[in-house]
Amino acid sequence: MYNNVFTFLVTDFNSSQINNIDLVIIYTMLICCLMPMISIARSNEILSQIASSSSFGSKIAMLIISYAVFIGDWSIGSIGTTILIVGDAGLIALTLLYGSNRN
Repeated sequence: MYNNVFTFLVTDFNSSQINNIDLVIIYTMLICCLMPMISIARSNEILSQIASSSSFGSKIAMLIISYAVFIGDWSIGSIGTTILIVGDAGLIALTLLYGSNRN
């Protein structure tokens, strides 16, 4: 069916909405989302885990926003923007609460 995995990954399933370079960018962003998850798994301190999960949330929100730009659907982009704003604010509040209770 497909000669190799790379051909499958860059195959354009719907050429009217998204092209091959956009798929490469999206898959690269997905691979970059693995780095904060590895950091969360390796860390023992709760504050560094919270910071890493904030980084993960930001990367996923940027992935959603870039996908929305590629396909031209701004309703999906507004969801990604909401995730970016609310998620970071919630994790910052959680970090501040944990830091104040620790003293």
